[in-house]
Amino acid sequence: MLISWPSIAEEDSALWEVYKELEEMRQEIRDLRGQMEEQAYRLNILQQQQKGQYLDLDGRINQLIEQMTEAPKQSQVQPSIKQLSDNESLFKEEKAQYQAAKSLVEKRAFQEASTAFLRLLKEFPDGAFTAYAHYRLGEIFMVLTEPDFDKAETHFQIVLEKFPGHTKEGATLYKLGKLYHLQGNLGQARQFLARAISIDPKGKEGRIGKLAQKYLDKI
Repeated sequence: MLISWPSIAEEDSALWEVYKELEEMRQEIRDLRGQMEEQAYRLNILQQQQKGQYLDLDGRINQLIEQMTEAPKQSQVQPSIKQLSDNESLFKEEKAQYQAAKSLVEKRAFQEASTAFLRLLKEFPDGAFTAYAHYRLGEIFMVLTEPDFDKAETHFQIVLEKFPGHTKEGATLYKLGKLYHLQGNLGQARQFLARAISIDPKGKEGRIGKLAQKYLDKI
């Protein structure tokens, strides 16, 4: 009887199939290791976050206990009510000053308005209308008889840097785009106008997106 031995080509083909299966298994193992490492990393992050939250909560509880043991309950209630009253009075005063300065802008008394807004910022550097005051000052310095673009840019940049996500962010980007265009800096002008459009692409926030797009199309 003749024995049929596999040819070299058949042996090579079989070895190649085995090699491919081994490589696929190795790749699956590498993928699984990568997934395990990613899961371990996420677990570690969650544990750290939970630990931080626990320490923060523990610290607050200890602080509250110390406050309760250091002073009687009645003495704690009265200062808190007084503080709320003081804060409300300060807010009303700040709002009144802001409205008065804004009315000067509407009357086109820009020099007086700039003085009023700067005084507001000096008295309420971290107030509820601080970002609005910087925005208004940026506008004013752009429309003076002798514009001061450097000061305008400074106040606009403060809005973006110190108040990210503020309701005036889109308008500030739009005004900076116009400012840079007036200075002949077309690159930065287009960049800030595009950012204004990206924040309000359909012009829902005071039509800023549409205004920025219209201005961008012209330059």
